[in-house]
Amino acid sequence: MADYYSPTVVQQIIPEEDMTELEKAVLLEIFQYAETGKGVYLFHEDRPQDHITIQPEDYARLLAAPDDGSSTLLTWLREHRPAGATDSTWLDMSEFSYENILQDVVKRSRTIIYISVITSWTCSKMRSDGFGGMASFITAKGIQCHSTAQFLEDCLDQLEEE
Repeated sequence: MADYYSPTVVQQIIPEEDMTELEKAVLLEIFQYAETGKGVYLFHEDRPQDHITIQPEDYARLLAAPDDGSSTLLTWLREHRPAGATDSTWLDMSEFSYENILQDVVKRSRTIIYISVITSWTCSKMRSDGFGGMASFITAKGIQCHSTAQFLEDCLDQLEEE
């Protein structure tokens, strides 16, 4: 059996003041992290987590935060609250990408104009579908993601046009 991995690095240090308390709580569950004097370094050695847990009292408090419209995460969570959310700590984040949270961080930041995320795809066996990677470039205006497979397809398209 092959194991697939997606080690991921957010290349910029994220200043804590650029994140809402909810965004920080969720990002620190999705990623592994190291706190630096300048902010938080986000990474994950295996893969960013799609299923996270937040303590019920924290979840209720974080969702009760005033909504100034700058956090798409807060809006999404309020619209997609799990049944029994008052006592549930488990959240399925597979339908809400961490890139959206990082874009909100860029939108409100006074120091960060973009965030770049690098992901490698690796496999414990030498399988042709088990290797590659992706780069994401996140600005206030958009999120662009390109995989190595997409790069190769673009090269093939150019070759066919010659």
